[in-house]
Amino acid sequence: MKPIQRWLPYSIIFLMIFYGLPLLTGMNQSVTDLLLQLYTPCLCMILGVVYGIKEEFNFSFCLLGAILFLPTIWIFYEVTTWIYAVVYFLMIFIGMLPGLIKEIEEQ
Repeated sequence: MKPIQRWLPYSIIFLMIFYGLPLLTGMNQSVTDLLLQLYTPCLCMILGVVYGIKEEFNFSFCLLGAILFLPTIWIFYEVTTWIYAVVYFLMIFIGMLPGLIKEIEEQ
C-alpha cells in the first residue's frame, strides 16, 4: 500500500490533535500551555507507537507530524512555539522505536 494511503488515517488524527484540541480549549493560556507541553507530545508518542507497530518504522512519518503542526504556530500560538515541531518530531520518532525493534527481530 502506498505511504499516502497508510498515512491518511494518522494524518486525520494529527489534524484533530493539532487543530481540534486548541479550538476546544478556548485558548485559555494555562490550558494551552498544558496542551503544548504535555498532552500533544504524549498523543504524538502514542500515535508513533501505534504506527510503528502496525505499519513499519518510517522516518517520513515523523516529518509528517512536525510539518502538520507548523501552520498552527501562526493560527493558534506565537512564533516562539516553533520548537514544539522539533519536540513532536522527536516524540513520534521515540514512539516508533518499538516498531523498529519489531522489524529487527523479525529479520
